[in-house]
Amino acid sequence: DLEARDDSPNAYQNSSKVTRWAIYALLADLNLWKGNWDNAIRYCDLVIDYKRQQYKEMLEREGNVNNIDLIDSIPMILEKPVGSTTCGNTYNEIFGTGNSFESIFELYFSTTQSQKNTWVSSYYGDNNNTVGRLSAPDFLFKDVATGSNNMFKKTDGRAYESAESSNSRYAITKYVRNSVKYSTQNVTTERDLQLTSSRRSNNNANWIFYRMPDIFLMKAEAISQLYGNEDNLDTEKLAEGFKYVRDVFKRSNPYAYDKQHNTSARNDSLKPDNFNTKETLERLVLDERQREFYGEGKRWYDLVRYALRRGGTSEMLKIYSKKKTDDMNSVKVK
Repeated sequence: DLEARDDSPNAYQNSSKVTRWAIYALLADLNLWKGNWDNAIRYCDLVIDYKRQQYKEMLEREGNVNNIDLIDSIPMILEKPVGSTTCGNTYNEIFGTGNSFESIFELYFSTTQSQKNTWVSSYYGDNNNTVGRLSAPDFLFKDVATGSNNMFKKTDGRAYESAESSNSRYAITKYVRNSVKYSTQNVTTERDLQLTSSRRSNNNANWIFYRMPDIFLMKAEAISQLYGNEDNLDTEKLAEGFKYVRDVFKRSNPYAYDKQHNTSARNDSLKPDNFNTKETLERLVLDERQREFYGEGKRWYDLVRYALRRGGTSEMLKIYSKKKTDDMNSVKVK
């Protein structure tokens, strides 16, 4: 039913049902692949406007909410809740508890059901096995805490939430962990994080298909393509697309420059003037999607979409080759 709906204030708790917001997210995704940029933006806006209204109703009903706040004008779950001294809240709500405020559609698994999510334990690991069949590439997670990593800043909580070093490999911990807690203030080594975590003892991790950062970044990607060409150049729209990317980044880097919630926050170099062309904004979106959705099964499709727009795989292969060189010939054949 394409008109499936749930307008209740707690609609996010029904994110394992196919609501119209899940349909809008799917339609935004489909239009992004088809190159219908206007429609992709339109469906993203429907979901974004709905979440803003939902947050407004939540405030009217409950008053201040310590773990959700506006980042610029977008309601998001805070990595470091108001009044807290540690980070990890975003992971705990989205991947630990599940069916969070930001969820649009996810598969629900319960310890009381016979159907389990054994994929996570088999491929990522579990309470008994630190590393599953898959592990993360070194270049993504090595030396993040020292500030020498090219993908993650040392203030980026997603690096510490998504993977951990284990016997010369990087174990994927997204969905595996039930909870995580750490601090990214004044970090120079991994020890400074004071990271503690717990792993699931049961195969009951939900699997998320769409959540709000996906909506933000799909809109930013569509904006880069619609308003970045010379015949339709609109620098204000490109700046809007950049803002959506920066908001996703800011949430995960509370000690980078989120001065609203952290008095020790510092200024960051992520400036709109550095990403005011089609190519620079598109690549920023691609990189941010890698940071935000690592371990969620989206990266390959992002690279394929990137290659389709270029009519070939040469640029995609340059990106993919950072991960692994052994199977490059097979990738080229595909």
